[in-house]
Amino acid sequence: MNISGVFIGLGLSGVIPAMHYVITNGFHDAIYEAALGWLSLMAILYIIGAVIYAARIPERIWPGRFDIWVSYFHTIVVLLTSATH
Repeated sequence: MNISGVFIGLGLSGVIPAMHYVITNGFHDAIYEAALGWLSLMAILYIIGAVIYAARIPERIWPGRFDIWVSYFHTIVVLLTSATH
């Protein structure tokens, strides 16, 4: 398994607990009391970061341009860090 699969797994790690909460307490409570919206945003950002990492978008389009000043690894770290906060 590559690192993209790990990030996608992390993004989807809250699906089962969230579905359990929705089933037991209802969708309204999940949104307004359990922050289901923020959990969904986290999952989306993790998955977007994994897709960008797997596609190697900056380096594939402009090879060598992002190697020194805006390292590709740092771009992914910033996206994933924003997903967790």
